[in-house]
Amino acid sequence: MPFKPGQSGNPNGRKAGVGNKSTEELREALKNLTEDNLDQVQGWLDAVAKDDPNAALDKFLKLAEYVLPKLARVETTHEAGQNLKTFQIVIEGQDE
Repeated sequence: MPFKPGQSGNPNGRKAGVGNKSTEELREALKNLTEDNLDQVQGWLDAVAKDDPNAALDKFLKLAEYVLPKLARVETTHEAGQNLKTFQIVIEGQDE
């Protein structure tokens, strides 16, 4: 039976959008480990910052990558001279 676009070949398989159980368990374990060690992380950063504040900042930013979602770059392309539609948002009740 040939595959059709949008079908995995296993109609009884995991539904689209459902995460892998092992991956979810690992993420939960890492989240708990991080939450349980927040005080120690601050101490470690303070210790590194005594000798090298730049290194402490670098380590903090690397840690933040696992906590905060990364923003994707959005690019738009328009032909030169193409009319762009503009709109204005008015928030009422704000002091001028």
